[in-house]
Amino acid sequence: MSEMSISIRPATPADFPKIAAVEAKANADDPGFTIGFPSTAALETVFLNRLPFYHRHPHYQLLVAVTAEDEVVGNLIAKGTAKDGSFVEKWEPKLPEGSNLKFFEYYFGLVSKQKKESGVEGLAGMSVFLCAAFKLVCVMFP
Repeated sequence: MSEMSISIRPATPADFPKIAAVEAKANADDPGFTIGFPSTAALETVFLNRLPFYHRHPHYQLLVAVTAEDEVVGNLIAKGTAKDGSFVEKWEPKLPEGSNLKFFEYYFGLVSKQKKESGVEGLAGMSVFLCAAFKLVCVMFP
């Protein structure tokens, strides 16, 4: 396998479809997503619909990893906190028809409870989705 040259740059709206495809591929076998969404296409649609929010919101950083040919092979979404320490506006997803709403209510309720109990509620967060060759990595921090 030859060495791949990767660079990082801010994402643009033109990158959104490729970012969504990378994220959907990285999460295609994750039970947290496969239980909740009726298909990988639905998952990709949800990822695509949230990118404009992250791109325009001042407390988020949306970066892409690109090859020398500017092919998007990964991305990073990082959330900071406001200077006054207040919570950052939350993205409210529009879930596709057929989504398992009871699962999401349970899952996000559990995550919120665990964040509150562990004292990390409101701290900066980050999601990393990397797709280099055939290796995929999905890392999410609160």
